[in-house]
Amino acid sequence: MINEASFEALGQMRFGSSFLRPHYQGYCFAQIPGTIQSALLGSSKLPVLPTDALCLPQSCNKVLLVMIDAFGWCFLERYLKEDRYPFLNYLVERGRLSKITSQFPSTTACHVTSLMTGQAIGDSGVCEWFYYAAAIDQVISPLLFSLVNEDKIGGLTRLGVIPELVLCENKFIPPLKRHGVETLIAQPNEYRGGFNDYVLREAEIIYYHDDSSGARMLIDRMADSKRAYGFFYFADFDHAVHRTGPYSARSERVLDNIFETIEKQLWPFIEENDDAAMILTADHGATHMDPATCVYLDREFPEFLNVLRTTQTGEPIYPCGSARDLFLHVRAEEISSAKNLLTEALLGKAEVFLVEDLISRGFFSRGPVSDRFRGNVGDLVVVPYAGESVYWLGPNEEFRQTFRGHHGGLTVEEMETIFLSVF
Repeated sequence: MINEASFEALGQMRFGSSFLRPHYQGYCFAQIPGTIQSALLGSSKLPVLPTDALCLPQSCNKVLLVMIDAFGWCFLERYLKEDRYPFLNYLVERGRLSKITSQFPSTTACHVTSLMTGQAIGDSGVCEWFYYAAAIDQVISPLLFSLVNEDKIGGLTRLGVIPELVLCENKFIPPLKRHGVETLIAQPNEYRGGFNDYVLREAEIIYYHDDSSGARMLIDRMADSKRAYGFFYFADFDHAVHRTGPYSARSERVLDNIFETIEKQLWPFIEENDDAAMILTADHGATHMDPATCVYLDREFPEFLNVLRTTQTGEPIYPCGSARDLFLHVRAEEISSAKNLLTEALLGKAEVFLVEDLISRGFFSRGPVSDRFRGNVGDLVVVPYAGESVYWLGPNEEFRQTFRGHHGGLTVEEMETIFLSVF
């Protein structure tokens, strides 16, 4: 069943020609942790989704949350109409499907943090895949727990950085544990360590080499547990969308395998247990991108580096965000002129916002943002229109864009996502 109320609510969040604000007061991804707590415990101190988004058994002892990275509403709507996956249509008919918003930025690092900790972006301070962590005066990659120029997990640990300095408190898993609910997290093996070691230290992590074996291991553990929250993460669709674009043949082949795994290995457990429910969601959607048309600020406006704030060692603070949501840490006396310059230079390609304005309009949380977030996030954010991109190239072209599909911005394609609950 389709939850029409969610469509009406999101319609009120549109602004500009094609942008969408997060719906923190109702249908938003940030409300998923509280909703799961409420389903398993009867209540939650965290924000929850409206009750009309839920389709749960009367006595719910086990919840399986399945997240397909990047499988936002634009993809689900297309494949429902095409009937590409009859099983997906079956789930929609049997359960309840709501359209919800992503948070902003519409990117994985923020949403995984929210999902695992119960804290929205404006609370956690994790504000992109790359962002400036004021506590250590460095640009970092939080999920890798490394510096921006590293591609290995755990670089910050090797530098002696304690996780508490840059990662937030977990408000989601400990209450489940106190009430006898096991938290079982299934993730690809390449994510072992770093972020997970700290944020998920009170959960059992099931690392897997392929989706099929991971699904089997998670279901076996959920079957052994009296009360459990299980989480299964599909990463490969997002990877394919980045490399070959939305709706590419490669992306669709990956999606074929994902839905086969859900249908044959995850869903049977729900059908066999009348006290279990499954939730299917995605952190965000995606829009197409042409790397050949990316505007590189340091190439087009080399003097712009001079208006950036610097670290204590004198290095300009960049890159922060992505080519779909470029956050800029600008010297206070230059903020107004920098905004005017970029607004004119990027006319027809992107909008330029004052971060403080977005904070006051509730783009990052349902209430006041944390001091950690304010210290990290920057002063201006460049948000491109669909198909456009703006970023830094870097002195050695280390940030040259190659993606054919991307996310992080405020377009409807990036911001509209899904919440399907079924038992």
